[in-house]
Amino acid sequence: MEHWLMVGTGNMAWHWAQAFEKQSTVQWYVVSRNNISEQNFIALCPHVLPNNRLTRAPDGIAFFVPDTEIENQSNNFARLYPTAWHLHSSGATSIDQLKAKKKHVVYPIQSLSKGIAIDWATFPVALESNTELPHTLNNWIQSTPITTLTCTSEERLALHTAAVLSSNFITHLLTLTAKVAEQYSFPLSILEPLVQQAIEKAFQHGPQQTQTGPAVRNDQITIDKHLEVLSPFPEILKIYRILTESIQKKM
Repeated sequence: MEHWLMVGTGNMAWHWAQAFEKQSTVQWYVVSRNNISEQNFIALCPHVLPNNRLTRAPDGIAFFVPDTEIENQSNNFARLYPTAWHLHSSGATSIDQLKAKKKHVVYPIQSLSKGIAIDWATFPVALESNTELPHTLNNWIQSTPITTLTCTSEERLALHTAAVLSSNFITHLLTLTAKVAEQYSFPLSILEPLVQQAIEKAFQHGPQQTQTGPAVRNDQITIDKHLEVLSPFPEILKIYRILTESIQKKM
């Protein structure tokens, strides 16, 4: 059995722990600077053991910490366990931030929330390594099965940027839409079929080909009416203007 140490107890750590819960070939251990966070994590994932239960050097160390901490943490653990491979799951951090001889990046192209289970087979994962993947990790990827994309750190950063544009920004727009819905007393859920159809058409036929709305039609009368509706929300109004101008420039 391989012994893997995870550093950190956030969203990504929880999902990795869940993914390997039934893997008899790996024993996960966890370490966190916050003892309470570590104890709470182990309570959620009882198959993960505290790092003080390690009886030998770990085979690998996965860093599920903020991007700004990866290099420093990797440096520290490389000195402590020089033979262990290192791994992170950040979309925006170079593989060079890992200081072990064998280094890997496994970046899931998905929005993850602790406590909400995911099916790893339903979304792609970007991979980068300076050597072969650890046998057990490779077997897990093959058996899930996970759709993989091999890329460089530079390519992965571009992919992460695109993921933020296409996912995080859409979620924020829905947050702003919810404020408008509340102001004018209609449920946000009434827009769900519209949003789902727009996303499906964009991926099936191309986003530029399926863009609709008053900006495409240069319907200034309707745009002005919308701006009046948004007058209680100056920041939302500003975003509406910017996106309208962007659509009109691209069409």
